[in-house]
Amino acid sequence: MADVVNGFTPRAFAFFRELAANNTREFWLAHKAEFEAVVREPMESLLAALPEPYDGFRPFRMNRDVRFSKDKSPYKTAHAAVLDDRGAVLYLQVSAEGMFAAGGGYLLAPDQLERFRAAVDAPAPGLELERIIDELGREGIEVGPGGAEPLKTAPRGFDKDHPRIGLLRQKGIAAGIRLGPEDCRNGDELLATVVDFFDAVQPLTSWLRDHVGPSTAPRGR
Repeated sequence: MADVVNGFTPRAFAFFRELAANNTREFWLAHKAEFEAVVREPMESLLAALPEPYDGFRPFRMNRDVRFSKDKSPYKTAHAAVLDDRGAVLYLQVSAEGMFAAGGGYLLAPDQLERFRAAVDAPAPGLELERIIDELGREGIEVGPGGAEPLKTAPRGFDKDHPRIGLLRQKGIAAGIRLGPEDCRNGDELLATVVDFFDAVQPLTSWLRDHVGPSTAPRGR
Protein backbone atom coordinates (compact mmCIF):
# COMPACT_ATOMS: atom_id res chain seq x y z
CA MET A 1 0.00 0.00 0.00
CA ALA A 2 1.11 3.54 -0.67
CA ASP A 3 2.16 5.74 2.27
CA VAL A 4 0.61 8.89 0.82
CA VAL A 5 -2.67 9.26 -1.03
CA ASN A 6 -2.83 12.44 -3.07
CA GLY A 7 -6.22 14.00 -3.48
CA PHE A 8 -7.40 15.60 -6.73
CA THR A 9 -7.00 19.38 -6.87
CA PRO A 10 -9.47 21.65 -8.70
CA ARG A 11 -7.04 21.66 -11.65
CA ALA A 12 -7.79 17.99 -12.30
CA PHE A 13 -11.45 18.71 -12.99
CA ALA A 14 -10.67 21.88 -14.89
CA PHE A 15 -8.31 19.87 -17.11
CA PHE A 16 -11.16 17.62 -18.24
CA ARG A 17 -13.45 20.59 -18.92
CA GLU A 18 -10.75 22.15 -21.07
CA LEU A 19 -10.04 18.86 -22.85
CA ALA A 20 -13.74 18.44 -23.68
CA ALA A 21 -13.76 21.92 -25.20
CA ASN A 22 -10.53 21.37 -27.17
CA ASN A 23 -10.16 17.64 -27.80
CA THR A 24 -7.18 17.77 -30.14
CA ARG A 25 -3.72 16.27 -30.33
CA GLU A 26 -2.25 19.76 -30.08
CA PHE A 27 -4.03 20.48 -26.81
CA TRP A 28 -3.09 17.06 -25.41
CA LEU A 29 0.60 17.42 -26.19
CA ALA A 30 0.68 20.92 -24.74
CA HIS A 31 -1.01 19.78 -21.50
CA LYS A 32 0.18 16.18 -21.12
CA ALA A 33 2.55 17.08 -18.28
CA GLU A 34 -0.33 18.68 -16.41
CA PHE A 35 -2.47 15.55 -16.92
CA GLU A 36 0.33 13.43 -15.48
CA ALA A 37 0.68 15.67 -12.42
CA VAL A 38 -2.93 16.43 -11.53
CA VAL A 39 -4.78 13.34 -12.80
CA ARG A 40 -2.63 10.28 -13.42
CA GLU A 41 -0.38 10.56 -10.36
CA PRO A 42 -3.23 11.10 -7.85
CA MET A 43 -5.12 8.18 -9.42
CA GLU A 44 -2.03 5.97 -9.16
CA SER A 45 -1.55 6.88 -5.50
CA LEU A 46 -5.21 6.04 -4.78
CA LEU A 47 -5.00 2.68 -6.56
CA ALA A 48 -1.71 1.81 -4.84
CA ALA A 49 -3.26 2.50 -1.43
CA LEU A 50 -6.23 0.15 -1.88
CA PRO A 51 -6.09 -2.88 0.45
CA GLU A 52 -5.29 -6.35 -0.84
CA PRO A 53 -8.81 -7.46 -1.87
CA TYR A 54 -8.83 -4.54 -4.31
CA ASP A 55 -5.25 -4.76 -5.51
CA GLY A 56 -4.60 -5.07 -9.23
CA PHE A 57 -6.58 -2.25 -10.83
CA ARG A 58 -5.63 -1.64 -14.47
CA PRO A 59 -5.77 1.98 -15.69
CA PHE A 60 -7.15 2.62 -19.15
CA ARG A 61 -5.26 4.59 -21.78
CA MET A 62 -6.57 8.05 -22.56
CA ASN A 63 -6.53 7.48 -26.33
CA ARG A 64 -9.92 6.61 -27.84
CA ASP A 65 -10.33 3.86 -30.44
CA VAL A 66 -12.00 5.87 -33.19
CA ARG A 67 -11.82 3.27 -35.97
CA PHE A 68 -15.51 2.37 -35.82
CA SER A 69 -16.87 5.54 -34.22
CA LYS A 70 -18.51 8.55 -35.80
CA ASP A 71 -16.96 10.62 -32.99
CA LYS A 72 -13.31 11.08 -34.01
CA SER A 73 -12.28 12.92 -30.83
CA PRO A 74 -8.87 11.40 -30.07
CA TYR A 75 -8.98 11.46 -26.26
CA LYS A 76 -11.33 10.31 -23.51
CA THR A 77 -12.73 13.00 -21.25
CA ALA A 78 -12.32 10.82 -18.16
CA HIS A 79 -9.50 8.74 -16.66
CA ALA A 80 -10.57 5.31 -15.44
CA ALA A 81 -9.25 2.05 -14.02
CA VAL A 82 -10.82 -1.39 -13.69
CA LEU A 83 -10.37 -4.55 -11.63
CA ASP A 84 -11.90 -7.69 -13.15
CA ASP A 85 -12.12 -10.48 -10.58
CA ARG A 86 -13.60 -13.67 -12.05
CA GLY A 87 -16.43 -11.89 -13.76
CA ALA A 88 -17.11 -9.27 -11.09
CA VAL A 89 -15.82 -5.82 -12.01
CA LEU A 90 -14.81 -2.87 -9.84
CA TYR A 91 -14.38 0.49 -11.54
CA LEU A 92 -13.07 3.96 -10.71
CA GLN A 93 -13.29 7.03 -12.94
CA VAL A 94 -12.33 10.67 -12.50
CA SER A 95 -13.78 13.34 -14.81
CA ALA A 96 -14.85 16.97 -14.77
CA GLU A 97 -17.82 15.99 -12.55
CA GLY A 98 -15.69 14.29 -9.86
CA MET A 99 -15.24 10.58 -9.21
CA PHE A 100 -17.49 7.65 -10.04
CA ALA A 101 -17.03 4.29 -8.30
CA ALA A 102 -18.92 1.18 -9.40
CA GLY A 103 -19.06 -2.55 -8.89
CA GLY A 104 -20.91 -5.39 -10.60
CA GLY A 105 -21.27 -6.63 -14.16
CA TYR A 106 -21.63 -3.53 -16.32
CA LEU A 107 -22.29 -5.31 -19.61
CA LEU A 108 -22.49 -9.10 -19.48
CA ALA A 109 -21.21 -11.20 -22.38
CA PRO A 110 -23.80 -13.54 -23.95
CA ASP A 111 -22.62 -16.59 -21.99
CA GLN A 112 -22.52 -14.58 -18.76
CA LEU A 113 -26.00 -13.24 -19.43
CA GLU A 114 -27.31 -16.77 -19.89
CA ARG A 115 -25.88 -17.79 -16.50
CA PHE A 116 -27.11 -14.57 -14.89
CA ARG A 117 -30.69 -15.17 -16.03
CA ALA A 118 -30.58 -18.81 -14.96
CA ALA A 119 -29.46 -17.74 -11.46
CA VAL A 120 -32.09 -14.97 -11.26
CA ASP A 121 -34.74 -17.48 -12.31
CA ALA A 122 -33.74 -20.04 -9.66
CA PRO A 123 -35.44 -19.44 -6.29
CA ALA A 124 -32.45 -19.45 -3.94
CA PRO A 125 -29.92 -17.31 -5.86
CA GLY A 126 -32.68 -15.11 -7.30
CA LEU A 127 -34.06 -14.27 -3.85
CA GLU A 128 -30.51 -13.77 -2.56
CA LEU A 129 -29.83 -11.20 -5.27
CA GLU A 130 -33.04 -9.36 -4.41
CA ARG A 131 -31.98 -9.23 -0.76
CA ILE A 132 -28.56 -7.86 -1.76
CA ILE A 133 -30.13 -5.13 -3.88
CA ASP A 134 -32.55 -4.20 -1.08
CA GLU A 135 -29.70 -3.98 1.45
CA LEU A 136 -27.60 -1.79 -0.84
CA GLY A 137 -30.62 0.46 -1.32
CA ARG A 138 -30.99 0.83 2.46
CA GLU A 139 -27.34 1.92 2.53
CA GLY A 140 -28.06 4.58 -0.08
CA ILE A 141 -26.29 2.76 -2.93
CA GLU A 142 -28.17 2.66 -6.21
CA VAL A 143 -28.20 -0.58 -8.21
CA GLY A 144 -29.01 -0.33 -11.91
CA PRO A 145 -28.91 -2.33 -15.15
CA GLY A 146 -25.38 -1.38 -16.13
CA GLY A 147 -24.39 -0.25 -19.59
CA ALA A 148 -27.26 -1.45 -21.76
CA GLU A 149 -30.96 -0.70 -21.84
CA PRO A 150 -33.04 -3.57 -20.43
CA LEU A 151 -35.25 -5.52 -22.79
CA LYS A 152 -38.74 -4.09 -23.18
CA THR A 153 -40.29 -7.53 -22.75
CA ALA A 154 -39.40 -10.86 -21.20
CA PRO A 155 -36.34 -12.62 -22.63
CA ARG A 156 -37.02 -15.72 -24.65
CA GLY A 157 -37.97 -18.67 -22.47
CA PHE A 158 -39.16 -16.62 -19.48
CA ASP A 159 -42.69 -15.69 -18.42
CA LYS A 160 -43.52 -11.99 -18.51
CA ASP A 161 -45.17 -12.48 -15.10
CA HIS A 162 -42.00 -13.88 -13.50
CA PRO A 163 -41.58 -12.41 -9.96
CA ARG A 164 -38.10 -11.13 -10.94
CA ILE A 165 -38.91 -10.10 -14.49
CA GLY A 166 -37.22 -6.72 -14.03
CA LEU A 167 -33.88 -8.39 -13.31
CA LEU A 168 -34.39 -10.92 -16.09
CA ARG A 169 -34.82 -8.13 -18.63
CA GLN A 170 -31.46 -6.58 -17.68
CA LYS A 171 -28.23 -7.19 -19.62
CA GLY A 172 -26.04 -6.27 -16.68
CA ILE A 173 -26.17 -5.17 -13.07
CA ALA A 174 -24.03 -2.57 -11.32
CA ALA A 175 -23.98 -0.46 -8.17
CA GLY A 176 -22.37 2.96 -8.11
CA ILE A 177 -21.73 6.16 -6.20
CA ARG A 178 -20.74 9.62 -7.43
CA LEU A 179 -18.44 11.97 -5.56
CA GLY A 180 -18.19 15.66 -6.36
CA PRO A 181 -14.84 17.41 -6.80
CA GLU A 182 -14.97 18.66 -3.21
CA ASP A 183 -15.16 15.04 -1.99
CA CYS A 184 -11.96 14.14 -3.86
CA ARG A 185 -9.54 16.73 -2.46
CA ASN A 186 -8.49 14.93 0.73
CA GLY A 187 -6.72 11.74 -0.33
CA ASP A 188 -7.19 9.86 2.94
CA GLU A 189 -10.91 10.63 3.07
CA LEU A 190 -11.31 9.69 -0.60
CA LEU A 191 -9.53 6.37 0.00
CA ALA A 192 -11.78 5.60 2.97
CA THR A 193 -14.93 6.40 0.95
CA VAL A 194 -13.85 4.21 -1.98
CA VAL A 195 -12.90 1.28 0.27
CA ASP A 196 -16.19 1.57 2.20
CA PHE A 197 -18.08 1.45 -1.10
CA PHE A 198 -16.14 -1.56 -2.41
CA ASP A 199 -16.74 -3.32 0.93
CA ALA A 200 -20.46 -2.54 0.71
CA VAL A 201 -20.81 -4.01 -2.80
CA GLN A 202 -18.91 -7.19 -1.96
CA PRO A 203 -22.14 -9.19 -1.59
CA LEU A 204 -23.08 -8.21 -5.16
CA THR A 205 -19.66 -8.94 -6.64
CA SER A 206 -19.48 -12.24 -4.70
CA TRP A 207 -22.89 -13.22 -6.08
CA LEU A 208 -21.64 -12.54 -9.61
CA ARG A 209 -18.46 -14.56 -9.06
CA ASP A 210 -20.45 -17.48 -7.64
CA HIS A 211 -23.32 -17.56 -10.15
CA VAL A 212 -22.03 -15.89 -13.33
CA GLY A 213 -18.23 -15.94 -13.46
CA PRO A 214 -16.02 -14.71 -16.29
CA SER A 215 -16.95 -15.11 -19.93
CA THR A 216 -15.61 -18.30 -21.48
CA ALA A 217 -16.62 -17.37 -25.03
CA PRO A 218 -13.83 -16.81 -27.58
CA ARG A 219 -12.90 -13.16 -27.98
CA GLY A 220 -14.05 -11.52 -31.19
CA ARG A 221 -11.59 -10.15 -33.69
